[in-house]
Amino acid sequence: MPNFTNVTIMKETMKEIMKEMIRIYIIGFLSVSILYVILKLSIDLLLLNEELIDSVERIIELLLFALVFTLFQGFIIIQFLKPKISLLTSDSPIEKRFGNVEEEVSINKQFDFEKFVKSLKNDFVITYSDKNIIKIRDKFKFWSWGAAAMISIDKENNTLKINSFPLNGTPGTKATIDKKSRKLIEKSITKI
Repeated sequence: MPNFTNVTIMKETMKEIMKEMIRIYIIGFLSVSILYVILKLSIDLLLLNEELIDSVERIIELLLFALVFTLFQGFIIIQFLKPKISLLTSDSPIEKRFGNVEEEVSINKQFDFEKFVKSLKNDFVITYSDKNIIKIRDKFKFWSWGAAAMISIDKENNTLKINSFPLNGTPGTKATIDKKSRKLIEKSITKI
């Protein structure tokens, strides 16, 4: 049963992710819309088209279509990301269905896990943390959502176990999918 602080952190993380996704979609929609309007008006003016009013009406219709398409696409992506984000904000282990990459890193007995967690804050978003486990994700960018990982410490064997998986659902080969996960692992290992 999650305690109050974990539930609060999970809600804050979901709000943060939704804000980032909405910002990305607004920027994308506005960029495409402005580019389309400029291109369409430029072509109409260059061709000396007297039917400029008809062009403006067509532009408005196409912009409405683009808005509906963008909202539909956003809804689908949010539905795809929901299980991954829920996993990242809970104490549940990472599931194999996300296609994770696993790696174990040897550490010394004096390794300070709390100091390691603090060192990750500048490069990653921490979605869940307790005394032996931390879950992180890349910061969202316009072109890539990156990957996420669960890092757990095994004090008996002096190892860190890192499980990583890509956040977005872009199709591709296993090598393409693993590339984002491995990049996150390498970046987190440099903080040890």
